[in-house]
Amino acid sequence: MMVKKYVLIVDIPGDQVAGHARELKALGYEVAQVDNLEQALPAVEQLERLSLVVVNCATNLHHHDEFMIAVRALHPNLPVIWLADTYGVVTSFLKPPCVSESRSDLFALTEDAGRLLHEEFYASDLAGEVVEAAQNVLDEFGVSAVRSEPYLKSNLSVLDEVNALMGFAGEGMSGHVVLSASMASVRALHSRMGPCGREPQYDDLEDLLGEVTNRIMGATKRVFEARALSFKLRTPAFVRGCQARYRNQGGSPSLAIEFTDEHGGLRLEFCVDRLNRDALSPYSDGRVVEPGQIHFL
Repeated sequence: MMVKKYVLIVDIPGDQVAGHARELKALGYEVAQVDNLEQALPAVEQLERLSLVVVNCATNLHHHDEFMIAVRALHPNLPVIWLADTYGVVTSFLKPPCVSESRSDLFALTEDAGRLLHEEFYASDLAGEVVEAAQNVLDEFGVSAVRSEPYLKSNLSVLDEVNALMGFAGEGMSGHVVLSASMASVRALHSRMGPCGREPQYDDLEDLLGEVTNRIMGATKRVFEARALSFKLRTPAFVRGCQARYRNQGGSPSLAIEFTDEHGGLRLEFCVDRLNRDALSPYSDGRVVEPGQIHFL
């Protein structure tokens, strides 16, 4: 399963980076383009799905600093790549927003993008299994929704009317998950659970969404346990405030999946702050017996 990346390119049409748009799309990137920094800021604010910004237009120190301050105010952890011929910046991975200097050839660009987006945390095999685990849980709850392709985004989460947050941590990995849903979607889910004799209150709906989140994370935990990596789940927390923002200080991007139904739908954001991929073992469902001998008595 390919994980989508949404990139905003700030470049003159037909220039080096803009010329890579077709190749980037073939690599799983969805590309939006503007011509200059003045057009870029409204685009960053308006684009609902955004993984990365690549800047390849003439600028100076003052405009560079102004742009980065404005981007940080909108998306504190959004990765930004400034190409080497644009403006000299420090090339190391510093405090967010993630800033990198790169050459404009396609290989270097995608290599830097992969590093800043922590693609090693969201490899297609693991991402596919996490998405399927979430889908199976929603199916068990009777949720009928159209699922989007998974995509990477800044870990600044825009919350909906009902929101459940849960952290997880273990020796090899840690992170958090946010499950947001419209009030109508959670009410419809509550009605499918059977009559309760009264109209559900806000806390009833939160508790239900918390249970869905707990089940999803339980299924996700089994995905990693099958690869010899485990973590412990924390107690769900709830945030009230539609269109409020939630951000984790870790800075890693999130893997997002949207489930759209007639009532609005749900959005799941799975964020891994730390993952020791070297500790991951090949997949095993635990039913394979080690080679040995059978002795009949």
